[in-house]
Amino acid sequence: MKQINFVTPISKQTKSEVYRWIVISGLLTLAVVLFIGISVFAQCYHYSLLRAEKKQVMADHSQCTLVLQTQKEKDEINNSRSERLTQLQRYQHQPESITRNLRSCNQAIGTGALQSCTLSKKSIELAYKSATISHAQNIIQKLQTVPSISNLQLVALQRQNNGVMSTVRAEVSG
Repeated sequence: MKQINFVTPISKQTKSEVYRWIVISGLLTLAVVLFIGISVFAQCYHYSLLRAEKKQVMADHSQCTLVLQTQKEKDEINNSRSERLTQLQRYQHQPESITRNLRSCNQAIGTGALQSCTLSKKSIELAYKSATISHAQNIIQKLQTVPSISNLQLVALQRQNNGVMSTVRAEVSG
């Protein structure tokens, strides 16, 4: 090869090496670009599949949540109804138990001796007349045998003209 204007020409071997380098670099670049493109496409495809699956799961979840909420509301309604029924049954039987308690107390005290009676939910206070203090103590012992009465206490004992006025307080059950 001749030199033209003091420039040394490139040899054919160097030209072929440069050509091979450009071709191999181009092929490698193309392979890398293809690999990145395929990877991005695969990621996008998986992402779209996951989004569709998430949408389906959310729809199922909202349906299950609605069913659970409806079931919870039904349970609350049933619980409130059963509580009301229990309260009604308790109230329905309460007058009988009060009457039974008063009747048994009146039988223990004796006819005509009961002067006053104060009732509350959990306690009862009775005031009764008796001829003597020992008779009042016997009545207290009889009242202790009444099954629905507990913790009987003598609150007051007053002597009157013709006898003794006794006041007792007790807890009532049932």
